[in-house]
Amino acid sequence: MVRRLKAYILFIKIKRNIRARIGVLGIKVFPAGYYIYIGSGRKNLMERIKRHIKMKKKKFWHIDYLLTKRDVSIIDVYLTEKTESNIVNRIQTLKGARPYPVRFGSSDTKNMTHFFHLNNKSSITTLINCIEKW
Repeated sequence: MVRRLKAYILFIKIKRNIRARIGVLGIKVFPAGYYIYIGSGRKNLMERIKRHIKMKKKKFWHIDYLLTKRDVSIIDVYLTEKTESNIVNRIQTLKGARPYPVRFGSSDTKNMTHFFHLNNKSSITTLINCIEKW
């Protein structure tokens, strides 16, 4: 059976508090800490992830505005067969993950956001374990 990967989760570290203009969302303040971003690539999931890793790129998605900042880095990537909305709906129920900011990465979905601030680094392990059990 061939697995069809549908979505990805970027685990992101922001080293110090930053202010960033996030496209039409305007200027947002991001406290230092750990975050996750849930996305999909439809047909080209791996190409989407490679694009996120590049520092120089045309800013198209909300995440592009944040990932080009010097103190922001992707620390891990998780690929899954689950859908973006399924992941977001589950993460919203977990302690240790706070949606922030509203509408980040979710303009084309009914979700409140696709970006979450984590209480601490150990929340990453908790999230992966929960996803694996679904």
